[in-house]
Amino acid sequence: EGLEGAPYVMNCYWYVEFCKADDTEILGNSSFPLKVSEAPVTALQPSCEYKIRLRLEVRHLPSAGPTLSSSWTAGVFRTLDVAGIPPPPPRPVVHRVSSTLSEVTILAAPCKTGDECFCAESYLLQRIDGAVPEDDSREEEWKSVPEVTCSCTHPKVPEIVPSLEKKRVPLAPDKTYNFRVRASNRFGSSPWSEI
Repeated sequence: EGLEGAPYVMNCYWYVEFCKADDTEILGNSSFPLKVSEAPVTALQPSCEYKIRLRLEVRHLPSAGPTLSSSWTAGVFRTLDVAGIPPPPPRPVVHRVSSTLSEVTILAAPCKTGDECFCAESYLLQRIDGAVPEDDSREEEWKSVPEVTCSCTHPKVPEIVPSLEKKRVPLAPDKTYNFRVRASNRFGSSPWSEI
C-alpha cells in the first residue's frame, strides 16, 4: 500500500513457485503484477504437503527476466481432503436496490465436523417471482443466476463468501421475488437453503 503512484511499481512483479514440500519437484510457477494480492492455484491433490515460494522482481519488460529480485520467502501448507457434500448455506441476504435490481449476499455455512471438512467449491443462486407453494409444483420456474466458484475459508459460524457479497441480480419491476442457494463440491450439491 502507498506504492501505487511510484514510477518503479509498473516494473515490479511477484514471482511464485509451487513445489512439493520436500523440494523434489517444481509443479508450477507464475508471475503477477505487484497490485495482484491473490491468485488461484489449481491441480493440487488432497491431503498433500506443498511449498510456495515467493519473491519480488523488478523487470524492464514484463516478458524479460528480472534485473533485480528479492530473496525468497517460503511457506509449507497441507491441502484438505473434502469428506463429502457441503452443508446447505443459510438463507441468502437480499437488498432490493431499485425496481429492476437487487444485491444478494451468499453466506457460507460452517464446513468442519470434527476433523472432517465438507467445503463448498461453488454456489448456485436461484430466484422465482411470486409466491412459493408448499409442494414442488413450480420447481421448473426457478431461474438460475450463473454459478460462481469460490475458495472455502472454513468458517466456524456462517460468514459472507467474499466473491459473492452484494452480487447484482436483475429483476422485473413490480414483482416480488424469492431467492434460494445451494453449495456444491466434487461430491455433489447440498439441499437448498431456506427461501
